[in-house]
Amino acid sequence: MSIDEILNSPMVTDPLRLFMLCSPVDGAGAVVVASEHVARRYCAKPIEVASCVHVISQFPLLNASSYCATPSGNRSVYATASTMAYEAAGIGPLDLDLAEVQDNDAFSEIEYYEELGFCAKGDGGKLIDDGTTDFGGAMPVNTSGGLQARGEPLGASHFGQIYELVRQLKGQAEQRQVDGAQVGMAQVFGAWGHCGVTILKAGW
Repeated sequence: MSIDEILNSPMVTDPLRLFMLCSPVDGAGAVVVASEHVARRYCAKPIEVASCVHVISQFPLLNASSYCATPSGNRSVYATASTMAYEAAGIGPLDLDLAEVQDNDAFSEIEYYEELGFCAKGDGGKLIDDGTTDFGGAMPVNTSGGLQARGEPLGASHFGQIYELVRQLKGQAEQRQVDGAQVGMAQVFGAWGHCGVTILKAGW
């Protein structure tokens, strides 16, 4: 789609227009996880699950009001989950080569840049403006096209992200390949404050 097509699509809720929102779809996914010893029987270049974290909002029934950081200092579930994932993997956000984040709408992706530590609060838009998250940028985000491209099959969304990361870390992403990709993050978010973050590493 062209930018004009997106900006001229019907208004849904100002400033988001129809083509800035992903579509709800059906889907399923599965991931095979094995020990290093077993994995090497079937794969010359297995990918390491460096960390996998699932966090639920402190007040899930309050819905959206509990998703984001508050003036009183409460952290968002995204920030909490990503911090735990970074610590378990022994890395920080600057060590990521690429990321797949849940872009239900055009705004969410920018919000996640900030909450996942890719930049300071308020600077998410700058990452787009300076090309950091573009293909060929310092840290490409959603090389798969994200949910904007394939829709949101709910629980299968994270497996779709993981699949893209595995292809990238194995050097099998073809025209989408990020040069030298070694570490990737997948982040997904669901109703009632569920947030999952998985970090994968190549060269296990």
